[in-house]
Amino acid sequence: MVALGNDERDNYLEDASPMRGGSRCGGTVSESILPTGRPVFSVQQTHVDGQVVLALVGDLDCTTVPDLAAATQSACAEGFRTLVLDLRSLRFIDSSGLNEFVATMKRQGALGGNVLLRSPTEQTLRVLQIVGLDTVFDII
Repeated sequence: MVALGNDERDNYLEDASPMRGGSRCGGTVSESILPTGRPVFSVQQTHVDGQVVLALVGDLDCTTVPDLAAATQSACAEGFRTLVLDLRSLRFIDSSGLNEFVATMKRQGALGGNVLLRSPTEQTLRVLQIVGLDTVFDII
Protein backbone atom coordinates (compact mmCIF):
# COMPACT_ATOMS: atom_id res chain seq x y z
CA MET A 1 0.00 0.00 0.00
CA VAL A 2 1.30 3.44 -0.90
CA ALA A 3 1.00 5.91 1.93
CA LEU A 4 0.06 9.43 0.97
CA GLY A 5 0.51 12.35 3.30
CA ASN A 6 -2.68 14.05 4.46
CA ASP A 7 -2.18 17.04 2.14
CA GLU A 8 -1.41 14.81 -0.84
CA ARG A 9 -4.48 12.62 -0.16
CA ASP A 10 -6.73 15.65 0.34
CA ASN A 11 -5.49 17.19 -2.93
CA TYR A 12 -6.03 13.91 -4.74
CA LEU A 13 -9.56 13.52 -3.37
CA GLU A 14 -10.42 17.07 -4.42
CA ASP A 15 -9.09 16.46 -7.96
CA ALA A 16 -10.56 12.96 -8.45
CA SER A 17 -13.73 12.72 -10.43
CA PRO A 18 -16.28 9.97 -9.71
CA MET A 19 -16.29 6.77 -11.68
CA ARG A 20 -17.91 7.19 -15.09
CA GLY A 21 -19.18 3.65 -15.50
CA GLY A 22 -17.82 0.19 -16.07
CA SER A 23 -15.98 -2.00 -13.64
CA ARG A 24 -12.66 -1.01 -12.14
CA CYS A 25 -11.95 -4.66 -11.47
CA GLY A 26 -12.85 -5.81 -14.94
CA GLY A 27 -10.69 -3.47 -16.96
CA THR A 28 -12.20 0.01 -17.16
CA VAL A 29 -10.00 2.47 -15.33
CA SER A 30 -11.54 5.48 -13.66
CA GLU A 31 -9.96 8.77 -12.72
CA SER A 32 -10.50 8.03 -9.02
CA ILE A 33 -7.45 5.80 -8.68
CA LEU A 34 -4.05 6.44 -7.16
CA PRO A 35 -0.97 6.50 -9.38
CA THR A 36 -0.38 2.92 -8.18
CA GLY A 37 -3.61 1.83 -9.86
CA ARG A 38 -5.53 1.37 -6.59
CA PRO A 39 -8.70 3.33 -5.83
CA VAL A 40 -8.58 5.75 -2.93
CA PHE A 41 -9.87 3.97 0.19
CA SER A 42 -9.18 4.02 3.91
CA VAL A 43 -10.69 2.69 7.11
CA GLN A 44 -10.53 4.93 10.17
CA GLN A 45 -11.16 3.16 13.48
CA THR A 46 -12.45 4.77 16.68
CA HIS A 47 -13.99 3.41 19.87
CA VAL A 48 -17.20 4.90 21.27
CA ASP A 49 -19.16 3.54 24.26
CA GLY A 50 -17.86 -0.02 23.94
CA GLN A 51 -18.43 -0.06 20.19
CA VAL A 52 -15.87 0.04 17.44
CA VAL A 53 -16.67 2.47 14.64
CA LEU A 54 -15.03 1.94 11.27
CA ALA A 55 -15.39 4.98 9.03
CA LEU A 56 -15.09 3.92 5.39
CA VAL A 57 -13.66 6.62 3.15
CA GLY A 58 -13.48 6.45 -0.64
CA ASP A 59 -14.16 3.59 -3.03
CA LEU A 60 -14.80 0.04 -1.81
CA ASP A 61 -14.28 -2.49 -4.59
CA CYS A 62 -12.46 -5.76 -5.26
CA THR A 63 -9.06 -4.08 -4.98
CA THR A 64 -9.74 -2.35 -1.66
CA VAL A 65 -12.00 -4.87 0.12
CA PRO A 66 -8.96 -6.61 1.72
CA ASP A 67 -8.35 -3.41 3.70
CA LEU A 68 -11.90 -3.53 5.06
CA ALA A 69 -11.67 -7.27 5.74
CA ALA A 70 -8.49 -6.78 7.78
CA ALA A 71 -10.10 -3.99 9.82
CA THR A 72 -13.33 -5.89 10.51
CA GLN A 73 -11.48 -9.10 11.40
CA SER A 74 -9.25 -7.16 13.78
CA ALA A 75 -12.29 -5.57 15.44
CA CYS A 76 -13.91 -9.02 15.79
CA ALA A 77 -10.71 -10.43 17.31
CA GLU A 78 -10.61 -7.57 19.83
CA GLY A 79 -13.98 -8.77 21.12
CA PHE A 80 -16.18 -5.79 20.29
CA ARG A 81 -19.83 -6.92 20.30
CA THR A 82 -21.12 -4.03 18.22
CA LEU A 83 -19.37 -2.97 15.05
CA VAL A 84 -20.53 0.24 13.39
CA LEU A 85 -19.64 0.81 9.75
CA ASP A 86 -19.87 4.54 9.12
CA LEU A 87 -20.68 4.94 5.42
CA ARG A 88 -21.07 8.72 5.13
CA SER A 89 -17.78 9.07 3.19
CA LEU A 90 -18.10 5.91 1.10
CA ARG A 91 -18.24 7.10 -2.52
CA PHE A 92 -18.59 3.74 -4.28
CA ILE A 93 -19.31 0.11 -3.38
CA ASP A 94 -19.40 -2.98 -5.59
CA SER A 95 -20.52 -6.56 -4.95
CA SER A 96 -17.25 -7.51 -3.25
CA GLY A 97 -17.81 -4.72 -0.72
CA LEU A 98 -21.37 -5.89 -0.12
CA ASN A 99 -20.07 -9.44 0.30
CA GLU A 100 -17.63 -8.25 2.96
CA PHE A 101 -20.48 -6.50 4.81
CA VAL A 102 -22.36 -9.84 4.92
CA ALA A 103 -19.22 -11.80 5.92
CA THR A 104 -18.62 -9.31 8.73
CA MET A 105 -22.23 -9.64 9.91
CA LYS A 106 -21.82 -13.43 10.00
CA ARG A 107 -18.55 -13.22 11.97
CA GLN A 108 -20.08 -10.80 14.46
CA GLY A 109 -23.27 -12.87 14.74
CA ALA A 110 -21.28 -16.01 15.52
CA LEU A 111 -19.80 -14.14 18.48
CA GLY A 112 -23.18 -12.85 19.66
CA GLY A 113 -22.54 -9.42 18.22
CA ASN A 114 -24.02 -7.27 15.49
CA VAL A 115 -23.15 -4.85 12.71
CA LEU A 116 -24.79 -1.46 12.24
CA LEU A 117 -24.54 0.62 9.08
CA ARG A 118 -24.41 4.32 9.89
CA SER A 119 -25.27 7.22 7.59
CA PRO A 120 -25.08 5.65 4.13
CA THR A 121 -25.06 8.10 1.26
CA GLU A 122 -28.10 8.16 -0.98
CA GLN A 123 -26.20 6.16 -3.60
CA THR A 124 -25.00 3.54 -1.11
CA LEU A 125 -28.45 3.22 0.43
CA ARG A 126 -29.94 2.67 -3.03
CA VAL A 127 -27.46 -0.17 -3.70
CA LEU A 128 -28.34 -1.73 -0.33
CA GLN A 129 -32.04 -1.48 -1.21
CA ILE A 130 -31.62 -2.98 -4.69
CA VAL A 131 -29.95 -6.11 -3.31
CA GLY A 132 -32.21 -6.31 -0.25
CA LEU A 133 -29.52 -5.72 2.36
CA ASP A 134 -31.44 -2.77 3.79
CA THR A 135 -33.74 -5.37 5.40
CA VAL A 136 -30.83 -7.46 6.71
CA PHE A 137 -28.75 -4.75 8.40
CA ASP A 138 -29.77 -2.22 11.00
CA ILE A 139 -29.23 1.15 9.33
CA ILE A 140 -28.85 4.09 11.69
